[in-house]
Amino acid sequence: MGNLFQNKLRNWVNHRLRKRAVRLMDWVNLTTGNHQGPHLDLGCGTGHNAERMRTLGRSPVVECDVVDYHMLGGSVDLFDGRTLPYSDAQFQSCSLFYALHYAEDPKYLLQEMKRATSGALLVVQSSFDHALGQEVLHLREFFLGRFPFWLLRRCGVLAEVECGMSSFHHFSRTELQDLFRSARLAVQDHGRTRWVGLGVNREWFLLKSEEEGT
Repeated sequence: MGNLFQNKLRNWVNHRLRKRAVRLMDWVNLTTGNHQGPHLDLGCGTGHNAERMRTLGRSPVVECDVVDYHMLGGSVDLFDGRTLPYSDAQFQSCSLFYALHYAEDPKYLLQEMKRATSGALLVVQSSFDHALGQEVLHLREFFLGRFPFWLLRRCGVLAEVECGMSSFHHFSRTELQDLFRSARLAVQDHGRTRWVGLGVNREWFLLKSEEEGT
């Protein structure tokens, strides 16, 4: 009976996360340049975003995170949250979905993404407009991040691994733009939608090294 419940829960979670990945990829429109060459999905999490990229023709997709809680049986390269275990320009493009706030040193992580990538970077990140929005982000992180992680791990759907979802930062849009400039990354394109009108946004940024434009 326990295995039946676990399997049903896993199937339901996979279904929900696949639908979320479809919506996310439709929204950003895979805005990482052409679809040729290796792509790095940094902060890959459960693996559903990378799975969707492959379905849409992106190949190969390499997945990397600080903890392996992959739900789809794929291979995950682990790193220390700071230095990527890849050579210079190893990838044609790189994406980071809702994970920049988990980096203790986000500027350094962006510079590492730039170092390991010859082309475009796609950063998708939540931002806040004011103090209420910042508090909403804190609450949302718990109820849509750490608590579901704990629950799924408790139910045996996720492996017994440490939760890597503890924020060091939350960003306003201005702070994100300043951070990109400090990492010598230029915004090539940008999209934004609001989240239920509470001073919270979701934003995507297509970034390229400033050196490319010189």
